[in-house]
Amino acid sequence: MRFFAMTFLEKALKGLMDNADQVDCEPLYPFALPHPNIPTGNPALDLFLGGPLKDGVSPCPGLGRGEITLLIGGTASGKSTLAKRIAHHSSKCGRKVLYVDTQCQEMSNFIGCPGIAHVHATTPPDLLDLLPSKDQPDLVILDDVVMGLSARPLGTVWHQLLPSLTQWVSDSNAAFLALAPARKAMPTHENVHIKPAGGNSWAYFAHLIITIKPHRFKDTNDAGFCVKAQITKDRRSAGDREDVFRLMSAEDFQHGRGL
Repeated sequence: MRFFAMTFLEKALKGLMDNADQVDCEPLYPFALPHPNIPTGNPALDLFLGGPLKDGVSPCPGLGRGEITLLIGGTASGKSTLAKRIAHHSSKCGRKVLYVDTQCQEMSNFIGCPGIAHVHATTPPDLLDLLPSKDQPDLVILDDVVMGLSARPLGTVWHQLLPSLTQWVSDSNAAFLALAPARKAMPTHENVHIKPAGGNSWAYFAHLIITIKPHRFKDTNDAGFCVKAQITKDRRSAGDREDVFRLMSAEDFQHGRGL
């Protein structure tokens, strides 16, 4: 029942997003705007990130401004797809996005998105050099933190640079989304803990940590790509939480639609 309710909501929102060129995309959200954070393009995901209603305090939806959000996932888990969707939505809503690509990805989906600056970085110091001191972006996406380096020097370099990066994020009031491949830590009993590649410093300095993995509903043959998202650290609200979300198809993303 929950899956079909989610599908109905997604189709309704998708129909509205098809006409996003004629209307302001921000009023599609069910919560009061303007708000201090950066919407992802998926209202359900925004509320999930914003934290649960607690002690009468409403959640603050979206990616936090002045904060680092760490998105962890395995190969083909949907990290880059989600990051590009967030960048695309932010651009359509008039925000400035700096997409720092360390994988030399093909970015034809960003054609026609003047608000997105697509740049390349090969080492962690390159990232700091790319962060502007003036005309700062609303959203910075780092895809991804590993940059093709081996674990030991990478962890040491990030340990040295992350305090400066955290200070820039705070001073600029930008939302910073960092993507990290998942690696399995030593198992405890029957559980295998998932940690981000790139050193423990990212987990320490991040305000919010999200782990995603592919998910398929057992009671349907739906071909849509879904992910199970779990929040394991949140400085704004206590307690872990998880939920399932559908990512858009490649065709939907190409046309700026989907969730």
